[in-house]
Amino acid sequence: MKHDDQTELKTSKIFTRVFKQADKYKRITYGFSQIKIVLGMVVAGSMIMFEKLGDRSWLLVALFAAVMVFVLDITASLYKPAKKWVTYRTLSEDVKRATWLYAVHGSPYDTENTANDTSKYRSDLLKYSKQQNLKPYSANSHYISPNTKVIRESSFTRREEIYLHNRAKPMLEWYRKRATHHRRLGWFWKTILTISEITAIVLLAGQATGVWDSNLSAILGAFLAAGTSWSAAKKHPILANLYKNTVTELEKWLPELKNYPKEKDWGYLVGKYEEILTDATKKWGEFRLTNN
Repeated sequence: MKHDDQTELKTSKIFTRVFKQADKYKRITYGFSQIKIVLGMVVAGSMIMFEKLGDRSWLLVALFAAVMVFVLDITASLYKPAKKWVTYRTLSEDVKRATWLYAVHGSPYDTENTANDTSKYRSDLLKYSKQQNLKPYSANSHYISPNTKVIRESSFTRREEIYLHNRAKPMLEWYRKRATHHRRLGWFWKTILTISEITAIVLLAGQATGVWDSNLSAILGAFLAAGTSWSAAKKHPILANLYKNTVTELEKWLPELKNYPKEKDWGYLVGKYEEILTDATKKWGEFRLTNN
């Protein structure tokens, strides 16, 4: 099923800003991380080039790159883009989760009292808006889009169809792709790490046995390359496993949603599916805050 105007959920413009902020700090966080990796490799490569060519200008390049790494670390410590990314993404996912649950009659918005369900949904949106002082939250943060209302008022069969094709399956596929992506990056950096370690060992062995003379700059450069690649290599397998575990959990529950559940069980099943997604976001946030 393709997304259309009646299956695309929308929220207040206040929360649209939250989504944009999450994307903004994601780009900044990745930018800082990637630049630091490049600069670390530049330091390592420059010291090895100095060993080979004897041109002291390579030392200046290494010094500049090392200073820039230090500046980036200080900037990241003060600006805290990773923390802001986690905060805004978590809030974004909370809003999306609540909106989907409300739209398709998922728990806790699946009681027989529609007025109470709507009141709770509005209260939850208001609560989320206050978390980041998204003023004027009292005016329109609890806005319910026409599309959301249309889906909520649809038949059970239609709501089931919309949720499966526009939320459940796409999220499962997203986590599958992320698991594969980080697994491949883990192997890439592990290869770079292995090459750097072997280079350092060969240089040290040659120096120790007198087979050749290698000054400390080349050896240090090899170790720096190893250290930089290790820093990158250790993160990706952890994320790959986190995403893989989420895929496993989602795959357990998707058949329950697909196999024509009774309407009285629907709210619980959707709630459990969204609970897995919430837990995955929480674990991702904990990882990001301790590995940046």
